[in-house]
Amino acid sequence: MDASQFAELEAKVKSLESENAALKQAGCRTLLVSGGLRPALLPLAERLGIGAADVHGVEIAFDADGRFVALDVTNRQANEFMAGYDEQFRAEFGDDPKGWQTQLGSSRSTRRSSR
Repeated sequence: MDASQFAELEAKVKSLESENAALKQAGCRTLLVSGGLRPALLPLAERLGIGAADVHGVEIAFDADGRFVALDVTNRQANEFMAGYDEQFRAEFGDDPKGWQTQLGSSRSTRRSSR
């Protein structure tokens, strides 16, 4: 990652910090749900003020010597969230993946302009 990419990422994280602070002030609870590795999400969650209990992702299992054993892809909360998201996504964009990229691009533009 070069300096300009890092600066862009830092700006996005600062924006998330502001948005999450506003949500908290409004009484909202923020969850961080991802298909990514939970340990990699925890530093971001901490920076955003999201408690570790509200971070849902893939856990990594290690043995007593610290060697990798397995990935736990059975995280019920993450799987249930993603199933619900998939249903909402398909309801909004349809079942044909060929049209998703075009529709997502126009939807993102619409959502950004409506803020």
